[in-house]
Amino acid sequence: MKLFLQWARSRPKPIMIAEFGVPKAYGARRAEWLRKASQTLQDPQVKAVVYFNSDEQAEDARDKRRRFTVGGDKHAVSALREFATTPYFNPRNLPVTSGD
Repeated sequence: MKLFLQWARSRPKPIMIAEFGVPKAYGARRAEWLRKASQTLQDPQVKAVVYFNSDEQAEDARDKRRRFTVGGDKHAVSALREFATTPYFNPRNLPVTSGD
């Protein structure tokens, strides 16, 4: 992400991170990754982000490299909720639902 933000700085336009995610293969590090991403993306140029909460691309149910859902991982769910309720990303303090 940092390389992308460096690239974007040379183009003075608002940006949207259309889809990002952290695969289940990261295991216990997923929550930490999401918290760091939240800090990194609090950049004046970033105006919107969308988490890719899907496993549709996983051809094999055991392939954790292409599984991005946070359901079933309470630490990742908590980190994503923190991300979504950060005042930078939720300035009007809208309620965040589970999506279930």
